[in-house]
Amino acid sequence: MSAMLAVVQSDRVHVMADAATYDPADGVVTAFRHKIVPLPMANAVFSLRGITGCFREFYKACLLADIEGFDGFRRAADDVWETFEAGLPEGMDCEIIVAGWSDQHARGEVFYRCTDTVHDNLPAGCWFVLGNRCAFGVDLDDIPEDSVFDPVEHGVPAFERARAHIDDLSCGRGEPVMGHGVGGWVSHVEIVPGLMPDGDVLHVWPDVVGEKIAPEGVIVGDIGVAA
Repeated sequence: MSAMLAVVQSDRVHVMADAATYDPADGVVTAFRHKIVPLPMANAVFSLRGITGCFREFYKACLLADIEGFDGFRRAADDVWETFEAGLPEGMDCEIIVAGWSDQHARGEVFYRCTDTVHDNLPAGCWFVLGNRCAFGVDLDDIPEDSVFDPVEHGVPAFERARAHIDDLSCGRGEPVMGHGVGGWVSHVEIVPGLMPDGDVLHVWPDVVGEKIAPEGVIVGDIGVAA
């Protein structure tokens, strides 16, 4: 599975994600893409784990909602989700985080929702406001307290450790396919009040489209389908 995290600090929000997309049938990399997407007309971004087509559908739902600012998204979030799910083909599932700066609350906030329950404490069916630190596909224990978090010093090593994990890459489609799902590069976007989100690439891995992800220092054979 892919990886994403968000950390809310007193004056900004950090969002990080990897870049690899892969075929859930065999774990072979199909493309690299920026997985942190600015929301239209808002000081906010979204990222997701799941089927790649969900990026397009969620962005389209935000456009149709004609939101203005992150607080506008907050007020329209249920309508956005209803439009989003209505446009999804059967079997296209994902979990999404939306991070932005709320002028109304004078702080950064991160929202979470999923099409199908992935985590028992975050069931499908409603939006959740997350705490100052959240991580999906990354071990939260690898992320320090929000006040001291640095994306290069702490975020990149956390993604390196997540990259070494072996996960089920099948996205719930048929038999499990075990392999490494974090790859491409590590993107970082910073959200601060009064400015549009600004991002950069903090780290790049030597992954290749058409091949499986093979983390450095990890012996990777033909893992294949899990028994």
